[in-house]
Amino acid sequence: MKKLFKFLFLISISLSFSSGDNPFELVGHIQSEEGVVLSNIYVQIWKNNEVINQVKTDNFGNYTLPLSKIGVFTIIAGNKNKYFHPLIIKGFDVHTITKFKQNFKLKIDKQILQRETTKLRESYNHMMKNPKNLSYRRAFFKQFPESGYETELFFNKSIPYTNLKKEAKTYLNVIFNKSVAGWAGYMNKFIRYGQKTNMKVAGPMTKKFYNQAAQMIKDHPLELFKELDTCKDKRTRKFFIWMFSGGKFGKKTPDPLFDFLSGKFNKQFVIMHDAFDTHQNGE
Repeated sequence: MKKLFKFLFLISISLSFSSGDNPFELVGHIQSEEGVVLSNIYVQIWKNNEVINQVKTDNFGNYTLPLSKIGVFTIIAGNKNKYFHPLIIKGFDVHTITKFKQNFKLKIDKQILQRETTKLRESYNHMMKNPKNLSYRRAFFKQFPESGYETELFFNKSIPYTNLKKEAKTYLNVIFNKSVAGWAGYMNKFIRYGQKTNMKVAGPMTKKFYNQAAQMIKDHPLELFKELDTCKDKRTRKFFIWMFSGGKFGKKTPDPLFDFLSGKFNKQFVIMHDAFDTHQNGE
């Protein structure tokens, strides 16, 4: 287990009452030291060794966190994420304004990254040595990255630590061309991936994954909507925003590819068009 406080961003904030009714806010952006945008990363306010407020970054790595009007707190960015150490600044002293900006660049935990990439490599080797064993295929599929920033950490050449960059092309081809999972399994994978990824800030390996996923979605639209029919609306909406953000499903208007599904899956169809409007408005 990591020694949490060894790598924390420690921010002491002294707050006094201000005029007006607006609450204090801490806003900012989180990425890795290598420039990979980090979504779904916690920013927390601690007091007396307890979390009193927290929020996660959005798919662009941005966050907005309300602050109490008075007090001294510890702000931790990157807690609860196994791939990164939380990180560092002191003496952030605020008295008169109501909005403060603090960006974070998190340092990769090299040991954890190496351990996880080793697991994927071993899972791949087991699958290739036992091509008829479905359980090995599923294990490799589940071990594969489930977000854009994980894909970049595992495969991107800009990450300096030993990882899977040499095998990246092979692994991507395998996961899409070897029938590693059934169509339902693939669609679930894409839906999960879309919860933590936006192609507007994607790296090169995420774009490669998206391009092949987009083609599979286009080839099997009915299978996709069947899976979305079992999802909560918020999850469905996030998936469609990811889908449109990559540019493969319409730029001025949504691709008519899914029109034939509007009758049977009307709710999902409406959410899709709402997600397109959100994407067009730059959210």
